[in-house]
Amino acid sequence: AKGKEELEPALKLANTAYFLNRDNPTVLDTLGWIHFKMGNLQQAIKLLTDAVEKTPQQPLWNYHLGAALAANGQKSEATGYLQKSIEGDKETPWKADAQKLLNETEK
Repeated sequence: AKGKEELEPALKLANTAYFLNRDNPTVLDTLGWIHFKMGNLQQAIKLLTDAVEKTPQQPLWNYHLGAALAANGQKSEATGYLQKSIEGDKETPWKADAQKLLNETEK
């Protein structure tokens, strides 16, 4: 995991993009994931929820939201998003991580 200092430049860029276009789900997801990586779970969940509400079928964004909810101890809420993130046959870079998290949330 990267330290918070290493993520500061990314946070600045994503905040600028958010300021310019706060309705763009890609911007919301990116900024939310940076906040997740920095440990700002409440802010991450708010932004990632907005991204998923705008584009509910986006698997990566469902994974990000599920991961943030799971990290925040909201395991039952995380389960549906994690399941949606791994539906289908397509192999994705996050599929193994999502499956592992899903197994943990279902215990």
